[in-house]
Amino acid sequence: MKNLVAVPCFNEEQNINQCIDSLLKLKSSNDITFDILVVNDGSIDGTSKKLSDYGNKLLTISSKQNHGLSEVFNSILFYAKENSYDGLLIFDSDNQYPHEDIPELFKKLSDENQDIVIGARDFSSLDHFSKSKKFFQKIGSFIVGLSLRLNLTDVTSGFRAYSNRALGLLFVSNTFTYTLETLYQAKQNKLKISHYNISYTNQTRDSRLFDSNFEYITKSIRIIFKS
Repeated sequence: MKNLVAVPCFNEEQNINQCIDSLLKLKSSNDITFDILVVNDGSIDGTSKKLSDYGNKLLTISSKQNHGLSEVFNSILFYAKENSYDGLLIFDSDNQYPHEDIPELFKKLSDENQDIVIGARDFSSLDHFSKSKKFFQKIGSFIVGLSLRLNLTDVTSGFRAYSNRALGLLFVSNTFTYTLETLYQAKQNKLKISHYNISYTNQTRDSRLFDSNFEYITKSIRIIFKS
């Protein structure tokens, strides 16, 4: 299979080397093969310079201004589809998710003929999540899973693998995030969705998508109702 690991990034000067180095190490020590695409979404720090140091070891797409995660996700879908990739995996540049689990997500995608495989976090074990954040993540996943008639434990995880079929059917219209809307699109298009329980989750910097839990919940509810 021809696989692509895509890394959206914005002002990740402090994290991008660790992220790319971990992917390159995985690529050289594992049976699974994949290309690495970094989408630099208008970074104004030293991210661009650090990416250029890798030369032809990775693919890059850069914009002069910041368009947001949803637009970056659409660009990644378009790139993967145009270049005929069989599988796509999104990997956050802040190193929140375990790069060691990437082969398992790709394997589940192909072996079980899935269209979306979500790298699901175990919220109960995350000490860096507050009790309220754990509660809202769990109740949110339950409600979304119930509305989709699917048993999903983590609907907001951005660590996901997508099949070639999914690449041609998904497109995000909201400006906040791709995680929720794409699940409803997938269900509508009868795509197969499952999850894989990832081995760990790292504590990272605060999210740049929202300023407070209230903002996050409000925007997420709007996306759910719209979807």
